[in-house]
This record gives sequence, C-alpha cells and structure tokens, in this order.
Amino acid sequence: MAWVNAFERRPLRQLLDQHREAIDAMRQELGDSPFDDTSLLRYALSYGQRPHEAVEAARKALAWRQEHRGLVEAARERKAPPGLSTSELCTLQTLLLTAFHGTTAFGDPIFVIRAGVTNQSAILDLVGDEKLELWVNYLNECSFQYCEAATRRMSYFVKQISLQDLAGASMMPDRRFFGIMGRVSKTNEWLRPQLLGRVVIFNAPSWAKLAFRIASNFISQKTLSKVWIHRQTPSGALCPYGARLLRVESLPTNLGGLCTCDGRGCVGGRPNASLEKPMPEEIPSSLSELVALRRLPCGDDLPLGTAGTGHTAPQAVEAQPCEPTAEPWCRRCCKRRRPSGPLAASADHV
Repeated sequence: MAWVNAFERRPLRQLLDQHREAIDAMRQELGDSPFDDTSLLRYALSYGQRPHEAVEAARKALAWRQEHRGLVEAARERKAPPGLSTSELCTLQTLLLTAFHGTTAFGDPIFVIRAGVTNQSAILDLVGDEKLELWVNYLNECSFQYCEAATRRMSYFVKQISLQDLAGASMMPDRRFFGIMGRVSKTNEWLRPQLLGRVVIFNAPSWAKLAFRIASNFISQKTLSKVWIHRQTPSGALCPYGARLLRVESLPTNLGGLCTCDGRGCVGGRPNASLEKPMPEEIPSSLSELVALRRLPCGDDLPLGTAGTGHTAPQAVEAQPCEPTAEPWCRRCCKRRRPSGPLAASADHV
C-alpha cells in the first residue's frame, strides 16, 4: 500500500524495494516499454496478487496512450485536447462546474466538483456523451501527469483528492451522466492506477444513499470505496483532520474554506454561494483559457522530496479521531471511520 492514510505515506524507495520482484517480472513480460519502475509500481500496488491482470492492464494502457497520443500531448502542454471544438469547450466549461483548486499540504491536486449545480442534461444534449467523456478523460490525464511528476519529485505517492459539493443536487440526476462517470472510473483503474486518493462529499442531501445505490451500478467498486461523506454543512472551519491536509485560505467557502477566488467564484466563474444552474444562454462564443486547469500546478513547482534518492520522506503525522462536537470536517473523515461497502476495510490502504 502506498498510503496508510492521507498523512502516513510510505517512501517511494521503500515501495520500489518491496515490490522489486513484481516490477522486474512485469518488465520481462512487457519487453521494451516506456514504463519505468515507478510506473510499473502503480500496477504492482493496484493489482497485488494478480500479476497477469497487472501486465494486461499495462499493455492496454500502452496501446491507449499510443492511440490517443494527441490527447496525452495536449495534457502535457495544458492546451485544448483534439476532438473538441471551441464551441464545445465553452459549453463544457460553462455547464460542467468542475475545476482543480490548488493542492493539499502533501502536494495532492484538489479537484472540486459542484455536482449539485452542474447542468448535466444540457451538457449531454449540447455536446453528447462521447465529447463529455473525452473532456473528463482529458482532465484526468492532466491530473495523472501532474501526480506522476509530483510523486517522483516528492518521493511518495501524490494522489488526487476530489471534493464534491452536492448542494442544490436534484433527486433525479441524469443517468447518462452517471454512465459516463462510471466508464471513466473504470478506465482510470487500468490507465491511471493509483490516481485517486479520496473523494469527500459535502452537503449530502437526505436521499444520498439512494443516489449511491444507483451509482454503484455504474462506478467501479474501488472508486466507491474511497468515497467519504460529511454529514454536517461546512461553516468556515476545518476539523483537525482537514486542517492538517488542506489549507483553509485556499479552500472554497462552500466547502468550509475562505477562498472565493477574488469574488469570481472558485469553480467555473460561478459564485460559491450560488445554487443556480448555469444555462445554455450563458455560454460564451470564445475561449480565453482552460479555466478548469487554472489552479492545477506543474509537478516542477513542488519542492524536491528525498525518499527516492536515499533521504527521508516528510514525517508521517498520525490523524486523531475528532470529538463529536468538533467542527464540520470531522465525523466520517477521521482516521478510524470507514465508508460502507465491501471494500471499506481497506479504503485507506491504497
């Protein structure tokens, strides 16, 4: 396991030494491939005692990256992906309220999803399933490339932390949207192993359990095992767990932080307090930048770690369970809490 929990991360060098036999075996099976030891370590960690599946997943990923090298290169350069017109990009950035928003104290990219006010049906009606899936895959590729670079630079596994705000969510989400998110989550398992660290859901409505039952038919079980739900509404303060992982000054106000991005709104230019869905008539005709990537740093922006070069990784910090009266970033997010489901017992051991 790369993480014991978000604060206890095993040094990259230690993991490489521990899984040396599996890495060498995969290298022999794959022959001459662009995967280095750290890339193969991702498959060794994700597939464990299923080496044949690990090799097949790696082969599948190599073929995908060759077939979609235009998208891979676009993600590397942080430019618009091939296959999406300016009009489609404007539509996606206006109606799909998602954006990267800085990093955790460990360098993990924070991906904010305002699912409750995303206009799911309008997106799908205007651009279609294939183009939406392409865009989400592109965003995942940008995050994965950052995590790859940051993992090597920090010398421990850096993973994406997704913060999903369900305020304003409809009880009947578009099932087409669920289907796309499900396909992407399953693709990530073999294409981008060890990408996702945790999904934290805020402002969950009373019918959230029903939504999760529906989602379980589409989204991979590995992804669902990493979902944690906050029962309380953020009020501008973080519990000890959140305060150690996140920076309150850079966290959006609707998630308990202090950031409003100078009043523009932290995601999609929408005010953080607004629960109104963006409408098609708000879509601009021109594209000035990829707003969703504005606050995703480059791996080179991080300080050099040291574990992979014979030094020591940052000191692990033991997260302590919070008292029931603690501030909102508590409850289900404390170290010894577990989400429900068959993979709950290993949700932190990723």
